Amino acid sequence: EEEDENESKRLALRHLDVHTAFEDLAAVTNSNGTIDRASLRKCFAKWDPDHIFDSDDIFNLFDRDLNEESIDFRELAAGITVLCGGEHENRVEAAFALYDLNGDGVITPDEMRNMMESVFKVVFYVDPSHREKLGGIDPKELAESTWCSSVVTTFLIHLLRGLTRVTYTTNDLVT
Repeated sequence: EEEDENESKRLALRHLDVHTAFEDLAAVTNSNGTIDRASLRKCFAKWDPDHIFDSDDIFNLFDRDLNEESIDFRELAAGITVLCGGEHENRVEAAFALYDLNGDGVITPDEMRNMMESVFKVVFYVDPSHREKLGGIDPKELAESTWCSSVVTTFLIHLLRGLTRVTYTTNDLVT
């Protein structure tokens, strides 16, 4: 039953193009680059009419101390890319572009870690078995310890292709 729920979550937003998701999120983003809980609920009501996702759960993934009134647009949007449909190259490019603010094709190590942490948060929410396979590691800790690893790059590519089943162990991670 849990696997069915994970599969439903994995596929729930596959109809949604990443650029449409970004446009919808941008439309409800405050002038300070954040999105409030009510606005995120409106986006999910539009994207997920069957209510497979709880938008409050998604909000809480990015609410660092669980009492903020808004969350960062870039972090949320990067995490949402793994849920969207379309070509994986488009999703990777869209997530990358969120952090490549000057368009030079380069992001800093800190930006890469932030992007990876956002992706891991959503991946672990959609399918908690990924986190369990990695010994219960926190998304931030995983991003910190593996941001330059080719294993993680491959892992992210597979995830962005559709959260396919990926085999890995904690021994594969570079610390």
